[in-house]
Amino acid sequence: MKNIIKLAVILSLSLLVAAGAFAMDFAPFAPCKTAGADLYVKKFKDTKLNDIIFLNEDGVCEIKFESYRAGSMLVRKVALDSKKYKYISFDFKVDNIIEKANLKKKSGDDAPARLYVFFEFEKDKAGMFEKMYRSYSKNERDGNSIVYVWGSHVRKGEVIENPYSRSFIQIVVESGKKNTGKYMSFKRNVYEDFKKYFKYEPPATITSIAIMTDTDNTEGLTTGYFRNISLSTE
Repeated sequence: MKNIIKLAVILSLSLLVAAGAFAMDFAPFAPCKTAGADLYVKKFKDTKLNDIIFLNEDGVCEIKFESYRAGSMLVRKVALDSKKYKYISFDFKVDNIIEKANLKKKSGDDAPARLYVFFEFEKDKAGMFEKMYRSYSKNERDGNSIVYVWGSHVRKGEVIENPYSRSFIQIVVESGKKNTGKYMSFKRNVYEDFKKYFKYEPPATITSIAIMTDTDNTEGLTTGYFRNISLSTE
């Protein structure tokens, strides 16, 4: 009798999973750690590093970026099925906006908070110059990226191609001073965002999740906070 009950429970759970009753989550910055084989700080040429501080409050990993005339990115390498992990959730908080920022120009391309979702680089679809650049930069892993941004002087909901590279589509999820000083929560279908704005089906694999605050172009000062970052199946 006990074996029959166990079998019934197993079959019930299997059916629930198959029906999507349990969402699968992946938190790229948990546990809260400062280093690891798959977690690193990316420095940009001739740019100072941000101060990146890991805070673990009540089991929630909060990552604080203090940026003054600086810019660096915290990257977590992953290998996730993009059709499966379609959704990304995250919280942003910023102390202040950047007065001289303008995401549409190289001279003003700074933001108090950005989250990048990188998809695999598809060499067979890249042009000659893109292949040369990838070879030179020694990054043939990460390709195009959807970037969720807290902007300074742009309109919330605006979609902006990065002035430095067509590989980055920036979606402004929050902007301006109104909500500075408090956490704002977001959830996006990154798969559909990629398809809509790059105008083709996303590559099969998400290769990296990265967060960043930068003030190097405007020589400004700001602090950005990130927490509750997770990818999910629904």
